[in-house]
Amino acid sequence: MSIMAEEFSNFENGSLPKKRKKVYDENDLCLFNEQSSSVELPCDTMAAILYIKSIFPLTIFGNILPPIILKHQIYCVVKDKTLVDRQLNKLWQERKLQLFKLISGSDEFAMVLMEDLIAHVQTKQNSENSTVLERFLSSALPTCTDVSISTKTLSEEHDIKEKDITVLVKSGLLQCRDVGSWWLGIPGAGVFMKHFTKGRQNILRMIRKRKFKEILQRDLETYKVNSKLGIQYHIYDIIGAELVQSIETTSGSLLRLES
Repeated sequence: MSIMAEEFSNFENGSLPKKRKKVYDENDLCLFNEQSSSVELPCDTMAAILYIKSIFPLTIFGNILPPIILKHQIYCVVKDKTLVDRQLNKLWQERKLQLFKLISGSDEFAMVLMEDLIAHVQTKQNSENSTVLERFLSSALPTCTDVSISTKTLSEEHDIKEKDITVLVKSGLLQCRDVGSWWLGIPGAGVFMKHFTKGRQNILRMIRKRKFKEILQRDLETYKVNSKLGIQYHIYDIIGAELVQSIETTSGSLLRLES
């Protein structure tokens, strides 16, 4: 059985995958050959999404956040970016997930599986916002294959008016983009961005101070990062975002800071 097949099997059985010292490549994701042919197997991209989801520390955040996967983390697992983009777009069109633009001043995107997003939003419902949130979930979200939506579309196609938009902004489902346009948002995303930014900066600063600005991945995995997201999540971030170069050596994967 391939490494990723073993990890996916562990995930399906409710346990977290074993800690691995080496970042997976696309060959480990592929066929799950030893599993029953009657089981519908995920594509490479969905398998990678489920794996990154499994290392997201959901219990630490409680109901503050759903599992958030960064698009570039998938590139760290499946090296064929063209394949990832094609499969990701198909999953998006099929409404199995929703993409979000990270409001961080950079061209970075996050994703949440649709079932996780809906379940998370439902935990935020109360007597004041329940009707609006349900209308957004049942009408606007299923048809929005973009990372933003206009006030006109919300009003004319989904009967979501200005006062309703105010409720959605307060709930974290919409963030201002420009006049008449809104970014789709993840409730609680501010907490995620705080730990994501702090953790990434912390790790890069540590590597920058090292001789030759490099570190073995196995040594980095023992580093106590100042972030609730955990070191594994951040390792997939910095490699996938190409902030470090991953080089195979006889001692294992070496992460070298990009100049």
